[in-house]
Amino acid sequence: MMWILVIISGLVAGSLDHDWPPAEVLLFLLWLSVALWRSASRTFSLLILSYLFSSLHLSYQLHQTLPVWLAGQDLQVSGQVTAVLPSLSGRQRFLFQVEHCQLVKTGEPCHFHGLIRSGWYQKEGNEPVNALRSGDHYQFQVRLFPVRGFIYSPVNLYRLKQWSQGIFARGYVRAEVRHHVQSKDSGYFNSILHRWRSLGLERIDQVSQDTEYINRQASEPDRSGTSLDGMPVYALMQALLAGNKAYISDQQWLLLQDTGTVHLVVISGLHLAVLMLLGVKAGHLLQSSGRYDRWWWIILFQCLPVILLLPALSLWPGGVAVQRALLMLGIWIGLNMLLISPSPWRVLWLAVIFLLMWNPWLIFQAGFYYSVAAVFLLLFFTGMVRSRTFRLYQLIHIQLVLFIGLSGMQYIWFNQSALSSLLANLLAIPLVTLVILPLSLLILVFPADNLMFVLNESVQLFWQWLKFCQQWTVYWPGSALSGIFLFCCALVLAIPGVTGRAPWLVIVFLVLFFRSDTRKSTPGIFRADVLDIGQGLSVLISTGDYRLLYDTGPGFRSGFAPIQLALLPELKRLRQAGAVAYPLNHLVISHDDNDHSGGLSRLEGWYQPPFYTGQPKRFNSVSSKNSINENAGSEYRADNQNYQRSVLCYAGHHWQVNQVRFEFLFPEPGDRQLKASDNNRSCVLKVSSVVHPDLNLLLPGDIDYSVESKLVNLYGDQLQSQWLVASHHGSHTGSSALFLNTVSPVGIIYSAGYKNRFGHPAAKVQRRSRQLGIQQYTTSDMGSVSLLPEVTGTEARFRVEYVQQQLPLRWLWKK
Repeated sequence: MMWILVIISGLVAGSLDHDWPPAEVLLFLLWLSVALWRSASRTFSLLILSYLFSSLHLSYQLHQTLPVWLAGQDLQVSGQVTAVLPSLSGRQRFLFQVEHCQLVKTGEPCHFHGLIRSGWYQKEGNEPVNALRSGDHYQFQVRLFPVRGFIYSPVNLYRLKQWSQGIFARGYVRAEVRHHVQSKDSGYFNSILHRWRSLGLERIDQVSQDTEYINRQASEPDRSGTSLDGMPVYALMQALLAGNKAYISDQQWLLLQDTGTVHLVVISGLHLAVLMLLGVKAGHLLQSSGRYDRWWWIILFQCLPVILLLPALSLWPGGVAVQRALLMLGIWIGLNMLLISPSPWRVLWLAVIFLLMWNPWLIFQAGFYYSVAAVFLLLFFTGMVRSRTFRLYQLIHIQLVLFIGLSGMQYIWFNQSALSSLLANLLAIPLVTLVILPLSLLILVFPADNLMFVLNESVQLFWQWLKFCQQWTVYWPGSALSGIFLFCCALVLAIPGVTGRAPWLVIVFLVLFFRSDTRKSTPGIFRADVLDIGQGLSVLISTGDYRLLYDTGPGFRSGFAPIQLALLPELKRLRQAGAVAYPLNHLVISHDDNDHSGGLSRLEGWYQPPFYTGQPKRFNSVSSKNSINENAGSEYRADNQNYQRSVLCYAGHHWQVNQVRFEFLFPEPGDRQLKASDNNRSCVLKVSSVVHPDLNLLLPGDIDYSVESKLVNLYGDQLQSQWLVASHHGSHTGSSALFLNTVSPVGIIYSAGYKNRFGHPAAKVQRRSRQLGIQQYTTSDMGSVSLLPEVTGTEARFRVEYVQQQLPLRWLWKK
C-alpha cells in the first residue's frame, strides 16, 4: 500500500510544482532515481520517477496548445469532426481534430495539430449546421484562440478543465466550408463504430419520445401541482441513456442541485455497475448451466461484463467516474485471468494511479474526488460489515455514511451542503439503479407499452419525490476544515460496534453547523474585486455584510453571461449562509451597453430592486437593448404600485454603510445629459472610507475626455483616489492626462478581454500611466484583481492580489 501512496504523491507533486526545473536537474533526478532503485531505496526512487513522469507528461500536453502568435488570425484547417456537441439555434458546436493547418494570408504551415472546440454560426447560403456528423472530414477557415477562460478562481479554471479533455484551442468557423469529404478512409472499425453510434442515438431518441408521449397521454389533472417544465421523461432518458443533458430544463437542474441528486442523471460508475452486475450474473448462469472448464470459456465468462458494456460505452461520454469504473473493472478482470485474487483497495489505488498518469489535470476536477471518495467509503463500509447479507437497516446505514462523507467533499469544494440530499437519495438511488435505468435499457430492446407505462410512472415518482424533498432543503455553510471533519465522521460511523460514538458525532455536528462567526467587520474599510469577465466590467464592493455590484459584464446571444461563473456561486453561498433574500444590497448599471449590462438578466432575484443607472428610461421601457427579463423583480413590484425597475444615479446622491461612503459624481440631475452618448451617461461612483480618507476608489464607467474635464472642473481635488478603474476599459478616448493628474491614483485597473478587437487598453493610455508612475493591472493578463484593505496604525492602503499570482508558473507556460 505504501508504494501506491508514494506514486500518487509523486504524480500530484509533478502537477502542482511551481516552476519547471532546469533540464540538468531533471537528468540528475533521473540518475538519482536509478541509483536509489539499485540500492534498494525504492520508495524514494518511485517518488522521483512518478514526479518526473508527471512533469514530462504535463510538458507534452502543454506543447499541444495553440501558439500565442496564431491567436485571432485567419487559418485554414482540415481534419476530422470527433464529436458533435449539443447545439443552440443557429449555432453548431463540435470538436475538431486538426490534421493540417496553414495561414490564410501567406499559405505558410502553422504547425498546430491539436483538438479544438469550435462553433459554427449559420449564415445564408452555408451548408446547414446540423449536417455535421462525427467522423466526417472537413476543411474550414477558422479563427482560433488559446484555451484561456475567465480567471476568477485559482481552482475552478476553465482552461484546466478543457486541457483535461485534450482540448487545446477554441474558435469559430469564419467562412463557408471549402471542402467536405465523407470519412471513407477512416477504416472498417471506425465506420462500424460511427454507424452503431448513429443508430443507437436515433433509437434512444425514438424510444424516449414514445415514452414521453405515453406520459402526456397519462397525465392526470392532480399532477399539475408537481409538474415540471419541459419533458421530464424524455429529458431523464436522454441523460441516462445518451449522456445528453441538454433537454433538462433549468427548473429540473435546480431541483437536482437542491436535492443533491445530479450524480444520478450523469453517466457515472452507477451505470457501469448495473451493466456489469447483469454481465456477472449472466456469466454465472451460463457457467452453471453446463461444464465449461476450458480456458477460453473462463476468459469468455470473465470478459462477459465488458462485452455487455461495449455497446453502451460507444454511446456514453467518458467522464471521470466512467474512466475510474472501467479501469477498476479492467484491472480486476486482468488479475483474475492471471489467477490473482486482487484486493478491492489495491484495485482502487491502481485505477487512481493510471488515471493520474493518463491525465494529471484530474486532480483539479471535483468529480474525480467524488468518484474516488464514494468508492473508498463503500469499500470501507463493506470491509467492516462481517455479514454477507445486507439488511434494510444496513442499506440505510451505508446511505448515511455516503451522505456524511460526500457532504464533506461538498464542503471542501463548494463550502456548503444540502441536508435534503440524504432524504432524496434514500429513495432516488434505488429507484434509478433498480428500476428506471434497467427498464430504460430493456425498453431499447423490447419497446412494449406496458414497460413504457411502468417506466413513465417510475420517472414521475422520481421527479415528484425530488419536488417533495426540495421543500425541506436547508443549506449549511462550512469550510474545507468542516469537510475533513465530516469525512472522518463518516469513517467512524462506518465502523460497526463502536460504543459511545453517537454523542461525539452529535457534538461535532453542533460545533460545525451552529458555531457563531466571531469575526467582526472593522468600520471604515472595504474590499473591491474587479472580476475577470472578458471584454466588459463588473466590480464587487464589500464592507461588512454590505455588498454593491457595479456593472454585470457582457451577455452573449447563447444566453451565457460570465457573471454566472464569476459571481453567482458566491452569491448563492452568501444567501444560504446568511439567510438573506438579496445578497446584493445595491446594484449599479453604469449605462445600457452590453459589456456593462449584458449579465443583468442572470442576476434577477439576487439584488434589492430598483437598481441605479445612468439611463433609467432605457431600462424601464420594453425597448431595452439587452432584452432584460420583463418579469424582473416581480415580488417587489407586487408590493409596490409605483414600482420602477431602475432609478437615476444623479450627482450628489450618497449613502453611508459601515463608515464607508458611496457617492455618485455623475450624471447631473435633470435632462441636460439626455442627448449625450450612452458612454457619457455612465454612473461615476466614488467609494471612500470615512475613517481612513486615503482608502478610496473611483469607478468612472465609460466616460470620455469631455466628461472627465467636466468632472475636474466640478470637483477638482475631491476626485483624488488611491485606486482608479480605467474609464472605457483603457480606451484612447478616456484616461486623459488632466484626469489622471487630478485623480492621482496609486494604481489603475483595466478590465478588458484577452486580445479584444478594440485594442483595450490603448498603448498611449498605458504609456501615459507609466510616465505618471501609476501601477497598472489588466484582468485579461492577471485574472480577477482584488483590492484588500490593510490598516497599520493610522495609515491605510490597499494590497493588490490577483488570481494569476496564485497559480503555479508551469500552468502559465506559453508556446
